[in-house]
Amino acid sequence: MDVHVLSVGTSVIRNYCKTKPDACPKQLVARDWSPEIDAELRRMLKEKLCDFIEDVVQYVETDPKAASAELNSFLSAVEDLYSEDEELKVVLLCSDTFAGEISCSVLKKYLDSKGYSTDALTVKDLGKPQAVMFYNGIANLACTMRYVLGQYKDYKLYVSPTGGFKPESAFTYLIAMLSPKLKAVYYIRELSEELVLLPILPLSAMFEVKFDVPEVYRRKYGVNVEEVKKKLEMAIKEGRIDTSCWRPLSRELMACITSHKQQR
Repeated sequence: MDVHVLSVGTSVIRNYCKTKPDACPKQLVARDWSPEIDAELRRMLKEKLCDFIEDVVQYVETDPKAASAELNSFLSAVEDLYSEDEELKVVLLCSDTFAGEISCSVLKKYLDSKGYSTDALTVKDLGKPQAVMFYNGIANLACTMRYVLGQYKDYKLYVSPTGGFKPESAFTYLIAMLSPKLKAVYYIRELSEELVLLPILPLSAMFEVKFDVPEVYRRKYGVNVEEVKKKLEMAIKEGRIDTSCWRPLSRELMACITSHKQQR
């Protein structure tokens, strides 16, 4: 069994919202996630969350690659890398935002319906706009990737950093290269149909983590540099993980994913 790790953004619901703007916050059609969009999305989907997810899944069914940057990358890789059907495990890395978790839920439901074994992990603080949360999210992403590498250490690993915020995607790429089982890191540029394989560098897990910011920055944004550096060293240098760095999708979202509507 091969394992594919996908970083997930919000392309699937943003693309859906372009086709049905009345069903979504207006800002989501025009730009990426923001705290205001999350709040408005929660308000609009109160008591309608499962219906919304089902509608987006049906939209994905019509043209998966056009609907989702992540599926464009993953499905293209499956076509290019495999000559016949193989058992694949897919791990979705979700940002710690409502829009991000909904996007993960849609992709999980779609992939489950196609016979893939799919897990979705929400990375704590990932995607939050505050500076202190950004650093926490990066450290938590490193720990989460280390967890995934440990869980599937006996399987060939493929990673797609196509979706999500760019600095966070870069960290997904970086940590993946610490795995001796890494076979490919693949990517599709927006509006492209061509899959590219990124170079895999022979990184050693025993390098020093260098991380510092000016004292004025620490005071202004409240960044605890020592705490973040310790967590990064734990994940990158020592290979240990902090199991509080991620969580499964919420029970509410999982109930939507496994609802009877899946049996269409």
